[in-house]
Amino acid sequence: TLASALVHQRKGVNGGEYLRFAQYREGVPVLGGAFTIAITQDGDVAGLNGTLLPPTSFAPAAAPNNASDHSLQARQAILDKYPQALQWNVTEGELTWTSADPWHPGPDNPVLLTRAYDLTEPGGFRAERVYLQLTTGQLVLQHQLHCDLNRRLYHRNTAGFNSVWIEGDAFPGD
Repeated sequence: TLASALVHQRKGVNGGEYLRFAQYREGVPVLGGAFTIAITQDGDVAGLNGTLLPPTSFAPAAAPNNASDHSLQARQAILDKYPQALQWNVTEGELTWTSADPWHPGPDNPVLLTRAYDLTEPGGFRAERVYLQLTTGQLVLQHQLHCDLNRRLYHRNTAGFNSVWIEGDAFPGD
């Protein structure tokens, strides 16, 4: 069953209200399924914006197996980007309905039941969130939770041959 629930209610500077709703399927949130209603001071609807996914967007879901732990698959999903990811910390998150591109679901991009995993390097500087299909552990969606930095340290001047450290290297010195 599909449902929506009020998640935020805010008063605007114009005196109106903004109501934000989130979409749920079988009690599980749908990533990308949300809409906002703008209401004037007089109680009239001033605008509506957002997306609700139709039932045909969802792939059938098997019953959740709480015993399945896909922590290793979560680490492996980011190995191409972070070769040391097998040493990263993994936090298991909530169930979420999502697709590979949550803002453009369709017949070739079904919405799947997934579990979110947050991966954080031991130093805490980099973090990624991956959504793995609940039954198979296959990667569905991945996005970073940090900003990439492109820092470089030089000795004396910025000539390329004076570069002693670039982002991603071990920190030099003590």
